[in-house]
Amino acid sequence: MTRDEKRRRIQKQDGKAFETYNVEIKTTFLDPRYRPPLESCNVIADTGPLNVFELMPISENLPSFKGRWDEKKEALDVDIEGVSKAEWRRFKDGRQGYSGHHSKRVSSAKGWAYEVSISTPGGMVFEATVCFNLLRKIGFEASMQPFAGKLDTKVVRADD
Repeated sequence: MTRDEKRRRIQKQDGKAFETYNVEIKTTFLDPRYRPPLESCNVIADTGPLNVFELMPISENLPSFKGRWDEKKEALDVDIEGVSKAEWRRFKDGRQGYSGHHSKRVSSAKGWAYEVSISTPGGMVFEATVCFNLLRKIGFEASMQPFAGKLDTKVVRADD
């Protein structure tokens, strides 16, 4: 599949989530080497990811994390960035001190809510409840066809 084909498939309005809004992050723990995540609305990227939040380190020698909507599983997944493929795999699989790729859905009065808990071999990085709403889009296709049938008409008087 070419990049252009993927872009057209991603942008097709078929009921999937295209945007997050009302993002609220209730942080219970944040490693002081990281900046607080921003609560912002995000729009789906041309190639597919719909990010919900980013967790960026203050210094360059630490990994960053992105919380993104997983449409197929209807879940909030967290990805690690700035690490080797082996470390990426350990984080995704939750092995050797890494955890946090999958978050746990919790009940919420509105929208989607997830408990996020991210750890590396260096210790706990981030714990929070992330709540948000999703904007889904459904396209509508219509076409005009010539009408070849007979129209039924009925005359109605105002006093009927």
